[in-house]
Amino acid sequence: MNDATLSVLKLIRDFPKGTEITIPCRGEWECMLTSCCSREWFTATVQCPETDNDGNPTGRYKFFTVKTSDRHGPPKVTQEPTLGIPCRAAGVDIHGHIISGLVIDADGKITKRLQWSYIVFVEKRDFEITPTGLLFVQDPAGTKFLVGRLRALFLPDKNRLDGYIGVFGPSDPDNIKPVKILNMEDLLSLASL
Repeated sequence: MNDATLSVLKLIRDFPKGTEITIPCRGEWECMLTSCCSREWFTATVQCPETDNDGNPTGRYKFFTVKTSDRHGPPKVTQEPTLGIPCRAAGVDIHGHIISGLVIDADGKITKRLQWSYIVFVEKRDFEITPTGLLFVQDPAGTKFLVGRLRALFLPDKNRLDGYIGVFGPSDPDNIKPVKILNMEDLLSLASL
């Protein structure tokens, strides 16, 4: 640790539990240090808050937050903390959020990668996932169009990342299949065959 790190740690140790210090970072990012249950432990959150046209915070966060959750474990990345769609709201009875999407065609080839933050904050468009798993994205003119139906959910790394990647394919109302749930372990076991 360098002298600056030690100075910050000494400063936050003297604050009561729950005290927060916000440190502005490059661009719109910020780092928040929050004192926790012991003088040796604090939570660090790195995030990018959204602001309106007047520069006021909207309460939404862009892209992701990184938060330490266990003083002995790695930090946990919460992707799309305010834009993630609860899996249950998309018709899948599991705990978690859909934080981005891959679109596949009828042959199973990936045709598009969708990031909710990019759609909302950069392209200034909207999207929604219905309770039946249909993904609609707004075009530049403001009209919503069907992208596809939720076919699978993929959790890249449950120990470090919070959020499922939705795999959306052609929608066939006469042939609706259950949504497959895939984890990193599934891919690793397939690779070892």
